[in-house]
Parts: sequence; C-alpha cells; structure tokens
Amino acid sequence: MIATTFSDRKTRDTALSLYGAMSGLGIVVGLLLGGVLTDVLDWRWVFFINVPIGLLVLWGSRTLVTADRGRGRLDTLGATLGTGGMVALVYAITRFGEDGLTDPAALLLLGGAVALLLVFVTFQARSSSPLVPLALFGDRNRAGAYATMLLLAVGPMGSFYVITLYLQQVQHFSPLQTGTAWLPFAAGLVLGAGTAPRLLLRLAPRFVATLGALLSAAAAFWFSTITVDTGYWTHLAPAMFVLGLGFGLGILALTQAAVYRVDPDKAGIASALLNSAQQIGVALGLAILAGIAASVTAQPGNTVLAAGEALASGYGTALAAAAGLLVAAAALALTTLDARPNTSQDVSGPAGAETEPVS
Repeated sequence: MIATTFSDRKTRDTALSLYGAMSGLGIVVGLLLGGVLTDVLDWRWVFFINVPIGLLVLWGSRTLVTADRGRGRLDTLGATLGTGGMVALVYAITRFGEDGLTDPAALLLLGGAVALLLVFVTFQARSSSPLVPLALFGDRNRAGAYATMLLLAVGPMGSFYVITLYLQQVQHFSPLQTGTAWLPFAAGLVLGAGTAPRLLLRLAPRFVATLGALLSAAAAFWFSTITVDTGYWTHLAPAMFVLGLGFGLGILALTQAAVYRVDPDKAGIASALLNSAQQIGVALGLAILAGIAASVTAQPGNTVLAAGEALASGYGTALAAAAGLLVAAAALALTTLDARPNTSQDVSGPAGAETEPVS
C-alpha cells in the first residue's frame, strides 16, 4: 500500500521509514508485555493477547485507502501446495535437529517437501492466475532481494531465539527481565530503519543491504563467544544493538529493491513475496539454529560438562552458524542487487524502467 499510495520518492521513503520504526516499537511492546503476562499470569496469555490486538487492527483498517477492486481469484491449489511444502520442510529441519540426520520421519518429510514445492512451481508456471507470478523472479534485482531477505531473517531472528534461551536457561533471567534485556535490539532496529532511507539516496541498495547483513553477521559472531558468565552490558547489549541496526538497514534496502519500480497491479504480490521470504527465513532460522544448539549440547564431550556450560557451548555454535548465514546474505546482496542508487523522485512504474543493467 505504501508503494502504490505515495508516488513521490521522498514521501515514500519517509513512509517506509516510519513503517520500519513501528516494527521496532512493536517489538518493544511485545517483549515487555510478553514478560509481564508470563510473570504475572501464564505463558499462554501471550497467544490470547493477539485477540484484542487483532480487533484493534480490524477497527483501524477502516481508515485504509480504498483501491479499485480487482478481478483476480484465489489460487487455492497453489496456496495448499506452497504451504504444505514449507510446513514439511520446516518440520523436517526441526526433526533433523532433534533426532539426527538419519531420522526416517525427517527424511520422508524432506522428500515430501521437495515434491510439493516442485509441483507448486510447475503449477504456478501454468496457472492463469497464479498465487506467485514467476515473472517477478525474472528481474535479478528483485529475485536477489527475496533470496537475501530469506537469509537475512534466518540470522537475526534465529539469534533472537537462541539468546533468549541463553538468558533464561543459563543466566536465569525472568521472562520480564529477558524482555527488557532485548530493548537495545529494538533501539538499533529503529535507528537502522530511520537511517536507511537517507543512505539509499546516496548509496545503491546493494551496498546498504550488504552493510546491514555484515553488521548482523558481526553481532551474531559476537554472540557466539558467550560463556556461562558473559556480562550483559559489556557483551550482550552492544551486540543486540548492532544486530538490530543491521537488520533495520537490511530490511529497508531490500524492501526498496523489491517494491520500487514495479507495476502498480503487481506491487501487492511483490511486497507479499518479500514478507513471505522473511517469515520463511524466520521459521527456517529457528529450526536450523535450535537443531544445531540441541545437537551440540547433546554431544558426548558436552555431557560431562555442567548444564550451563553445555548449553552455552550449543548456543555458541548455533550463533556462529547464524553469522555464516548472514555473511552469505551479504555476498548475495552484493552480487544481485542494483549497483546504482535510485535518485529519481518518482519511483512508480514498471520494474526496471529506470534501472540500468546490474554490473
């Protein structure tokens, strides 16, 4: 909606910056509220709280701009195949982490995921109204944004999960203390989202996204050195801030690469694919890093260690893997995204209309 509502570059950049900042604010509220609910009531209340929030969003949607109603139809079969394939893939990765690479159920799930996703792609290529128009992937800049977003989401969100476990299981923080401890991440996210539009006026999305991924990689590697007595203010808090800063920069740069200069009738799906890549990356990141942490913790060499030391060893290895995935995201951004900044004021219109070939 931002892409189609604001045609002026400056206004659109401002709207995207505010949109990113709201994400940071939502994280702050969610962390604090989640901690309070878990401490005072019960952890199940973190799910019930979505009911009033959802009703508020529904009420607020009355103010949204009304667009012309399209004539598209829901691709039910495509949605079923795509969702089934991704669920099977994430569940397979989770089982691999819990039961090893030879787990029969996990291997069966992995085979099912590959089959479903291949059928999904084949069906999308032949459908008259596909859920995912494959033509959008024909632009290297946009396809690179989707792939980079998937890897970028793996690192920060996976790190978020692992460090949360570390704070509660090793350092024995309460749920409220854990939520409060993550505030530097939200601060970095807001700063990154606010800074990115100004950087993107001077630098190409390629370099801003690469910078964001490398900052996140540095933070994940910093996290990977945790021990049972790692200090919060000298180690964890600075790394959380850098992680959020890198994620904020990367998100805005990739959003611009994915939704700027796209036909108005395709802006919705272009944005949805970017969001889907992020959500899939989050799911895969949680499954991969949790699996690595569990496998390393359970290794024979770690069973003789104290529980805290074994857990810290597993978490540290998982975070090192997150750093590697984020370096891969940086390399992908550097080789696929636009090499020149988009300095035009009007950024609407067909994809590639104002873009020179990627060098």
